[in-house]
Amino acid sequence: MTTDIPTGWEARARDALAERSVPGDLADTVLAEVAQHCADSGERPSAAFGLPQDFADTVVHERLPEDVRDRHQPDAPAHHGNAVCAQLGLMCLVLGGYLTVARGWLVDLTVAGLVGLPLVAGAVWSLHGVAHARHAAAPKRAVAYGAGALLGVASAAVAFTQGPDTVVGPVPPPALAASGLALLGWALFRQPPENRAPRDEPLPTEAWLRRLPRLLEMRYELPRARAAELAEEASRHLAESRTEAEEEFGPVAVYASRLAKGETPQERWWQREDLRMGAGTAMVSLYLLDQLHGDMSPWLIALAAVTTALGVYSFAGALRVRHAAKRG
Repeated sequence: MTTDIPTGWEARARDALAERSVPGDLADTVLAEVAQHCADSGERPSAAFGLPQDFADTVVHERLPEDVRDRHQPDAPAHHGNAVCAQLGLMCLVLGGYLTVARGWLVDLTVAGLVGLPLVAGAVWSLHGVAHARHAAAPKRAVAYGAGALLGVASAAVAFTQGPDTVVGPVPPPALAASGLALLGWALFRQPPENRAPRDEPLPTEAWLRRLPRLLEMRYELPRARAAELAEEASRHLAESRTEAEEEFGPVAVYASRLAKGETPQERWWQREDLRMGAGTAMVSLYLLDQLHGDMSPWLIALAAVTTALGVYSFAGALRVRHAAKRG
């Protein structure tokens, strides 16, 4: 792209578009339009288009034909599985590459590793399930996934630290990296799942009004009080007009998206880009210090040093962006 869009916003927007199975050529087109708008107006994309997830939802609703729109919503289990495969693929690729450099072409697989690795995969599934459930405005499912993620992380930690060191057999790390690459390729290039289920019947007005504030709060990150206020306004309008909700406003997900465009989502501390970058940079820096005091491969030390430098640069950039946004 020829204009300057913050790489963090663009990367998250591209991920959100891919998560919704938006075709690559359409994703390139809309991101080019964002870049042009920002170049012409001087606005930042977050100010002009909101969160990357909201931008992707808008693209789905406004730029895709109605008959294929449903299959591009990331509420289906297939999209959850797709995100998990991409995450596990990246983890396997990094771990396989690291073990190849640090340990050689063969490493011993222990009972602790054999038990712990599936638990890590289960924790990843549950963590992505939380985001999936929140986007679907399913609070009970989100809580269940969150509990499963905590249990998976704790169980994996116990397995790796307290499990037996009995060797099951040798494993080639390059095979692990290759399997990670295959998972990544499958997740990135697979065709969007077809929507084989029949279209849902219109929601009754009461169910529609119950779902609206949940969507505004969980999918679009509006404060709970504001979500309830918007739902109450819709309820009063329906009472005055004596019409059904979907007849008056359309599908609840589309109406929630329309309402959210004019609102300011609340920013939770764990969603701040500068904090995430700072935490990641700190972890890589600690690893670099550990390697400098150990007897590890110069390749790993060099890689950690480069990663730390890039992390510090990105962290400083995120702080500058946040400071500039506060100053208006």
